[in-house]
This record gives sequence, structure tokens and C-alpha cells, in this order.
Amino acid sequence: MARDVAERTAPPLVDVPRRGPAAAAGALAAVAALAASELAAGLLPGAPSLVEAVGARVIDSVPPVVKDAAIALFGTADKLALVVGIVLVALGAGALLGVAARTAFAVAVVGFLVVGVVGAAAALPEVEGTAAVAVVAIAAAVAVLAGLATLRRLLRAAPREPTGTEVPSPAAAGLIVPEAGPRSDRRAFLRLLAGVAAATVVTAGTGRLLLQRASA
Repeated sequence: MARDVAERTAPPLVDVPRRGPAAAAGALAAVAALAASELAAGLLPGAPSLVEAVGARVIDSVPPVVKDAAIALFGTADKLALVVGIVLVALGAGALLGVAARTAFAVAVVGFLVVGVVGAAAALPEVEGTAAVAVVAIAAAVAVLAGLATLRRLLRAAPREPTGTEVPSPAAAGLIVPEAGPRSDRRAFLRLLAGVAAATVVTAGTGRLLLQRASA
């Protein structure tokens, strides 16, 4: 009887998103952040593309021999190749943050904030005036918020597994990834991933179109 009472009073265990789905969620959230920054830049007058700004800073910082080699390799598509490289790096970094966010969502918050600051810092040399700086800050903030919101939603829907760790106190609960929603099955998660991916493509495409029109 004492054993039954102990089992009933034992604290519940934390269950967290599985590693694979969490990595996929983080990768997609990172790309969603990039897409949101493109849309924000397209909608905000005078805002540069944060992705292109980071690419420009990379070009400025590499040795001339590397720059010449890239031009020789990719030709007129060298800037496109650079953007693709940035997206791939974002996918990898996002996957790592997604895995870390399984048990400590605060790590993802810090990671996305750092990326937002880097993007804003890269874009600042391309603008002048307080208003333009504010526009860059807004675009970076939109990207960070979009990335974190996407990651949080995907992690809530991701298939889960127990960790063997007791549920933390309410004070520490904010550092842990949110509890699962009512449906955490694999098929529902994949459908959500596909929907978010489609929305990300539309967002990025719309932002790119607006930026092209603004520069025409």
C-alpha cells in the first residue's frame, strides 16, 4: 500500500520532443526567420535585406583570392550561391538550436537574439539616419520573433519521448520547452511542417518581390 501511495505522489516526468523532429523544427524556424526578415524589409521603406547585408559583409571580409575563386566557380550566380550558403548555415544552426530547445527553450531564445543582432549589425552600414536604423532594428526583431514563434509552435506539436527528469518547479518551467499540444503524433507534425514550409516560401518570395520592386 505504501508503494502505491509513493507511486501516486511521485512527481511526473518531463517528456520532450524527440531529437529528429526538434532538429527539423529548429531548421525550419531558422528559415522562417530569414523569410520574415525579407518580408519586413520589403514592407518597411528603406529597409535593406538582412540576408543580403550579411552576404555583403562576408564578401568584404574574405581574402580577394577566395572572392575571385568564388566568381570563377559560380560566375554571375556567385551572389545566389552566397545566399544559398547563408540559408544552409541557418538550417544547420537552427537544427542545433532546435535540439537544445528540447529541454531549455531559453537557449533558442539567446541563439535567435544573437542572429538577429548579427543581421542588424550587418545591415547598419547600408543605411543612414535614426529612422533607417530603427527600420533595420524592426526588421531584425520581426525575424527573431517569427523564428521563436515558429519554433515554439513546432516543438509543441512534435512527437515526444520521456527524459526521466522530474517536472521542474513553476519558476523554472519557463526555461523548458512548452508542453505538448493535444496532438503530438507524427503525421500531424509532418503536416504542420509542410504547412509552415509552404508559408515560409510564400513569405520569402513576397519579400523578395517587394524588395526588387523597391530597388527598380
